[in-house]
Parts: sequence; C-alpha cells; structure tokens
Amino acid sequence: MERILKPTDNQGEWLIITMWESEEKFEKWLVAEEKPSVDASAGHALVKFGKIKRYDTQAGY
Repeated sequence: MERILKPTDNQGEWLIITMWESEEKFEKWLVAEEKPSVDASAGHALVKFGKIKRYDTQAGY
C-alpha cells in the first residue's frame, strides 16, 4: 500500500507512506529492475524524495 499525503495548508513537506508485507520484500524492492520506472511515475513526480525513514507499527485499525 502507498499513500502520498499533501499538507492541507500547502505548507511544509509532503509525506509518502508505504506498507510492506515484510522487511525482506521491501529490501528486494529497493534493488528491483522495475523500481526506476515506478519512481518516474506521475504520483512520484509530485514530491521530492529524501532519506527513507523506517517506522514500526505500534497500533492501528
């Protein structure tokens, strides 16, 4: 799953949230042949990419 979030006040940075089935699948994606074409997609063109930050889910519904 991926979500591209824009600040409602148009101020500050956009946020991309992705959820992966496992750390292993995410690591494989980082070096996948098709990754550059996805990175060049219209959705990804909306934002400037920075350092990847990783988080652990603590709660949700």
